[in-house]
Amino acid sequence: MSLAIVIPAYKIQFFEKALESISNQTCKDFKVYIGDDCSPYELKDLVQQFSNTIDIVYKRFEKNLGGQDLVAQWERCIDLVGDEEWVWLFSDDDIMSANCVENFYKILKQTDGQDYLYHFDINSIDEDGKVIRQLPLFPKTLSSLEFFKKRSSNELISFVVEFIFNKQSFLKAGRFQNFDLAWASDHATWIKLAKGSLIYTIPEALVYWRKSSLNISPNTKDIKMSLRKIQASSTYYLWVRNFLSEEMISDRYLIKSFLNNTKAYNGVVPWVDFKTNIKSFTSKVNSKLTGFAVCYMYVHRLFKRLKNSNALNN
Repeated sequence: MSLAIVIPAYKIQFFEKALESISNQTCKDFKVYIGDDCSPYELKDLVQQFSNTIDIVYKRFEKNLGGQDLVAQWERCIDLVGDEEWVWLFSDDDIMSANCVENFYKILKQTDGQDYLYHFDINSIDEDGKVIRQLPLFPKTLSSLEFFKKRSSNELISFVVEFIFNKQSFLKAGRFQNFDLAWASDHATWIKLAKGSLIYTIPEALVYWRKSSLNISPNTKDIKMSLRKIQASSTYYLWVRNFLSEEMISDRYLIKSFLNNTKAYNGVVPWVDFKTNIKSFTSKVNSKLTGFAVCYMYVHRLFKRLKNSNALNN
């Protein structure tokens, strides 16, 4: 059994740190595949500095794809993989603890190579590599439904970079679920891969997700970007409703989850556009609940305005 670490690369600012963390692995039984997304930086020169310590396959694509379709860029990088059975989609700015690969193989042996979706717990670091937040630990195992509910309620936080999946299972499942901006595409894909199986967390090893000005995730100030994220979230929750239909998730639960996970954009996106998206989503889920959702958001917005004006304190 072998492991491919796949890096869709574009940014250079923290790329060296990412490669250093891979080079420092206590177990070197893996191959790294780097897909250069027509970067304006000299990524190849940096990659060559690690060619003596890491088994690397480097490919520069002549057309930038991630700027228009990030999931498509992920997938063409995964298509570089040879005969490795397991795939770890990593990034050009995050880092991994030195024992990640070693502990993966230990758990793989303990589980007899089960076709689980393997996972590392994560901490968040800043641009200087300092831990700024210890994120909630995953339970040892999670079902597909449990992951959806805990992730939607923010009881758990996850990113694309801390999962290792079986390549054949990934292809059989239809690859990544593609939403605009890749927003929740990883969540949906983990739900697909864990269905009928489990998410299994590898203990005593960590991935460090870097929060910086270069991330798309923290961007809640750009109105157009925020609106696209709301619309992508709508697509994601409608997909969940269909994919997990046998789990009998209530429409009210889905609407509440959608509202909770888009309320950060309340006040960023103009209210008329925000309300339109709420009505559009809830009508697709259950037209009887449209009024409930819009009223919920109206009261929430009104309460926020009153609180900010101190009217509630008089």
